[in-house]
Amino acid sequence: AKQGEPPYRDSALTWLLKHSLGGNSKTVMIATISPCPSCVDETLHTLRYASRTRYIVNEPIVNEDTEVRLISQLRTEIQNLQDTLCSQAADPSDKDDVITALEAKLGLNEQLLEELKQQTGQQLVEWQLRETERQL
Repeated sequence: AKQGEPPYRDSALTWLLKHSLGGNSKTVMIATISPCPSCVDETLHTLRYASRTRYIVNEPIVNEDTEVRLISQLRTEIQNLQDTLCSQAADPSDKDDVITALEAKLGLNEQLLEELKQQTGQQLVEWQLRETERQL
């Protein structure tokens, strides 16, 4: 086994279960053994395998697209800026330069949001083309 990889990865069964055992999920190992004397070797192999898998530690993480998260953050910021702008516009004592700066920031955020939407749309079209090619 390569350095840093536990020895349980040398098994054919582990290879079949690699996404469950070492992936981004919670896994339960159930070992079925037989009391039959003719199955002693198989029972011992099963128990050894189950014993080794006991030491596997998965650290699941949330699968989140960075672009989707960024778009969500930008939408929240745009909404906050719009709320701030509306509240400041209702108060005539505020300075016009604050309103102008907020409008400029809002415009930039909306422009960035549109660019991200276009990029995401282009990536989706490219992905769909690749999937269509793979199916053919």
